[in-house]
Amino acid sequence: MAPPLVSVVVPVCDTAPWLERCLDSLLAQTLQSLEIILVDDASEDGSSEICACYAAQHPDRIRCVTMPYRQGPGAARNAGMAAACGEFLGFVDSDDAATPEMYAKLHTAAVEARADIVVCGFEWIEGNRSRQILPVASGMLEASALLGQKKIHSPVWNKLFRRSFLKRTKILFPESRCAEDVAFIFLLLTENPLLYTIKEALYRYCQRLSGLTVDIMQRLSTLESLRYIKLQLKERQVFKMHIHKYIYMYILHAFLYPLHLLLVHSLLHGNNRWQNIKKTPKYLFLCFKYLLSK
Repeated sequence: MAPPLVSVVVPVCDTAPWLERCLDSLLAQTLQSLEIILVDDASEDGSSEICACYAAQHPDRIRCVTMPYRQGPGAARNAGMAAACGEFLGFVDSDDAATPEMYAKLHTAAVEARADIVVCGFEWIEGNRSRQILPVASGMLEASALLGQKKIHSPVWNKLFRRSFLKRTKILFPESRCAEDVAFIFLLLTENPLLYTIKEALYRYCQRLSGLTVDIMQRLSTLESLRYIKLQLKERQVFKMHIHKYIYMYILHAFLYPLHLLLVHSLLHGNNRWQNIKKTPKYLFLCFKYLLSK
């Protein structure tokens, strides 16, 4: 049997209420030559049973990878990448969904433009509200220009990657639990990929509040991801070349995003308000310490 055109990796960890919606959206893709790789990261809420059921019902389209213990989304995505057979690779979060034509359109663009990475827009859904986040335009794009489109460049789920490009760069996700996708994308962009953007919302990102977004100290895992970027760039002896981009990303993800979450979800909405106020000075101290470390 010929390998699929596209492999889609879905890390799964305690997302049972939304998992069937996600998998149904992938099974409904108009691109038929597509395999779905479910990576069960030691789920405890029935997600494992849902994965097994779907794999049994669709053995020609769905494969399951089981992590021996919970290791986080970075390690789960790495395991899915290792299992993938497709010419191209995509990622979907198990509490989100893809529009039916998402991978057909991404694949067509990748082939016609001979792109290493294709980027699309997405619909941001939060409760009963939604809005579209789109690239500035459709067409070829410099990697440095994508960094300026903050909400578009960081996620992995609004992109399709040429697997030969990923294998050549040997870049993996850090095994941290926050901003692991930021590190992965940033490092890939330093490899000067051929980029193509589609100004269309093809992915449905469903925002959920969790302890990770309202406990500021749990955002320290972001610092691990940012340190991973620094170490990888230094290992390749290109850190000085990208230092300004790195500092920009550090300020954005270590300071501005967490402080925005603190202001909106904690101070205004009262979610864990006083605990986070007490923890903020320590968090800021550790941010500066990480930034100045070698």
